[in-house]
Parts: sequence; structure tokens; C-alpha cells
Amino acid sequence: MLRGWLGRSARRGGLSALGLILLIASCAPSSTGQPSQTSQGERAASAKTITIGVTAPIKVYGHMEYPAGGLASLTQIHSEGLATNGRDGGMEGRLATAMPSFDNGSMRLLPGDRLETTWKLRTDALWHDGAPFEADDVILGWKIRTTVPGPEGNRGVGLIDSMVATDPHTIVMTYRTPYFHALDLSLQNLWPYPAHLLAEPF
Repeated sequence: MLRGWLGRSARRGGLSALGLILLIASCAPSSTGQPSQTSQGERAASAKTITIGVTAPIKVYGHMEYPAGGLASLTQIHSEGLATNGRDGGMEGRLATAMPSFDNGSMRLLPGDRLETTWKLRTDALWHDGAPFEADDVILGWKIRTTVPGPEGNRGVGLIDSMVATDPHTIVMTYRTPYFHALDLSLQNLWPYPAHLLAEPF
């Protein structure tokens, strides 16, 4: 009696399992190796879409508005600073070709306990309208950053006494005192502006 019941149950279970397998197989995509034109079109469309997750509410998406949750780093989708956080820690050049360093003389202490940093800028960076990115754009950003009230950011930017362009792609910054975050000139702390558009209105 028990053996007969088990046999019938096994047959019923086998039929149920077979039905489930057939259902899954009927829903699975074709594996002919030749993707349809529709699937190719869908992939082409999806390749043009970027989905970004942020863990905090975004009240605005504009210049220098940084709620918690990583939005600050997302600004680099549309803008760049002189430097950014490197993959291995520390800062690395972005609009700058490299970080100033005591080793090569591009960072040095001056008499009177002042600090000087020399930044070499990339020559292949362009603004949205095709105008070349130049030292004057960084200098304008510094003037706006230290004149117009806004997010506090890097207090060290306010310690810069002078910022001079020695050529269109070289900037010499002089701090009135040594500052341990002098190289932290990421987008959040020093935002370049297109001088060819905004210098005169400013």
C-alpha cells in the first residue's frame, strides 16, 4: 500500500517537475546564436543610458551643492577640477598634468613661512563651446571662490595670497602660510570658470 502510494506520488511529482521545466524552457530566450534585430536595437538604446544611485535626497543638481551620499563625486560627470581623489589614496591631477611636489621644485617653502605651488595644466582640455581651458579660468575661479559667499569647502583656498599665470597653462599660487591641504584643489574646493565668458561680467 505504501509502495503504491509512493509510486503514484513520484509519478505525480515527476509530471509536475516536467511541466515546470517545459514552462521555464518556453520562457527562456532563443539560443540560436543569432540575436534578433530587436535585441540588438535594445542593446544599442541601453548603451546610451546611465543609471546613477545616490544614497541621499538631492534637493538640487547644480554648482557646488553637496548633500551627503556621494553627490559631490558625481559633479565630475559634467565638470573637472585641478585634482581629484586618486585610486590609491591621495590626490592626482585631473585638469593639472601632475600634482606639485617638493621633489621636482614645483612646491617649495618661501622666506617668511610662505608656500608656493606651481601647477601645469593640460593643453587638451576644452570648455563646452570648444574654447581652450587655460590658467585664467582657474584664477577666475579663485577670485569668485574668495569673493562670493558660498559653501565653505577648503578653507585653504582663502590662504592663497596670489595666483599668477606665468603662461596660459601654468599657474603659480602663493600661500601666506604652509597648509597641509594645499594640494586638495578638487572641484569642490576650487571650481574653474570660463574666463572668456564670465571674467568681464564678474
